[in-house]
Amino acid sequence: MYHVNALRFVLNRYEPLGERKNLDRALADMNARLGKRYGLSVDADRVIDRMSSSGFSNWAGLYDAVMSELWLGEQKEHWAEKCQLVWREIPQFLREMPNGKAILLIRDPRSVTASFQRFTHAPAPAYLGAVFNSLDALQHAMKFQETLDPARFAAVRYEDLASDPERETARLYKFLGLDPSEARLDPTSWIGETGQKWASNSSFSNGARFDVAASIKRWRDNLDPIDRGFVEAICKGAMEHWRYDSFGPPADWPEILRRVLPDANLTMMLRLALVNGEGTQAFPTDPVDPANWDFSRRVPPAART
Repeated sequence: MYHVNALRFVLNRYEPLGERKNLDRALADMNARLGKRYGLSVDADRVIDRMSSSGFSNWAGLYDAVMSELWLGEQKEHWAEKCQLVWREIPQFLREMPNGKAILLIRDPRSVTASFQRFTHAPAPAYLGAVFNSLDALQHAMKFQETLDPARFAAVRYEDLASDPERETARLYKFLGLDPSEARLDPTSWIGETGQKWASNSSFSNGARFDVAASIKRWRDNLDPIDRGFVEAICKGAMEHWRYDSFGPPADWPEILRRVLPDANLTMMLRLALVNGEGTQAFPTDPVDPANWDFSRRVPPAART
């Protein structure tokens, strides 16, 4: 999850990547970030050898070489990575990764906003950027289903995956050209003996049992009425397309504007949504800045103003 994410951390940052000095800098920066955040590193010389063997000297060749170096071997022949906020790059990913396939996972924007409010360490009201990100993801999922090769792009609702993992996993494994019988659907098989991996995920009980209903509907108790009305006002059309319903009272626009307008970025996103009907793909903080990698800086929702 998120480790290499060449679509964010490499694409368009080290061009031309075919020049050795730029490739060396990209690998040095990548190792610095991987080491600081995850305790990982890659052998730069081995990565360069892999790129030379494949004949790809661009960001896609680097991505494949690094992921292969980190995760392939023995009987592992495929790599995959979950990445955040790079759905707009999916067409380029598919063009430049000859064997690549993309799955866009979408979720009820109310759940996304409630979750991001809890997760982010960006000061309020920056968490409301999740509203515009959600709109953008839903819109692009619709667009990609119409414009991209269905053999290489698939969209899946989080709620369907959580509610019927056997069915949805079988569908996605077939899409990937893999055997559905090899899917590992038991969460306890991901955790190991300590059970600590999911300790911070409130949808798991004691690190083992996944609470589907809570995962899907927790926003009802964790999103205040103003934010809920805001999400629904901005995303309603796209939500209806993706079968999200249970809309509440009309949005309280005076209170919404009181929250949003002091933030210049949110104001810009709101104008784009209201005037052009478009969402936004953006983090509230710079994901490249090491200062934003310290999760201990997260501000509990109760402490926000």
